[in-house]
Amino acid sequence: MPITSVKQLQKELNEMEQESNELFEHCVQDLDRKRRETIYDAKLMMIYQISNADKMYSLDSKKVQDESIAEQKELQNALFSIIEEKRKKLKEDKDSEGDLLKVQQHQTRNRKRLMRKRADLDTLTPLTSTKKKLERQRESPSHLIGVLSHRVERDIEADLYAMRKKD
Repeated sequence: MPITSVKQLQKELNEMEQESNELFEHCVQDLDRKRRETIYDAKLMMIYQISNADKMYSLDSKKVQDESIAEQKELQNALFSIIEEKRKKLKEDKDSEGDLLKVQQHQTRNRKRLMRKRADLDTLTPLTSTKKKLERQRESPSHLIGVLSHRVERDIEADLYAMRKKD
């Protein structure tokens, strides 16, 4: 028996050297199949991880965009409210200017009466009367306030229109 077993071992060794051993070929085929399966599984895992990362990225990106839009709208609403408050203040100031103008008109009527009474004195000294007129004009720039407030209100309305147009 030992001789046959040595012969058989030599035969197997020769077959291995010539790559014709069935057992060896079967083992190599099994290993090759396992290698291909492992490579295929790794590819599937890589595809899964990439798709998962893409989904997470798109969700995070959408979340950031939503937060950005919400913050933008909050800022826009805050600006609109500030503009509306300023507009109300301008209207109130304009209304109070109207009251001041009524008072000023009353004062100018009184001044005219006084000026009529003083007409005799003014005819004697015309230089002093023009100086007084100039001083009075410098003292009361109320006619400018109405013009300026109208310009400011017009600018605010133009800004408000431009902001709404962007929406």
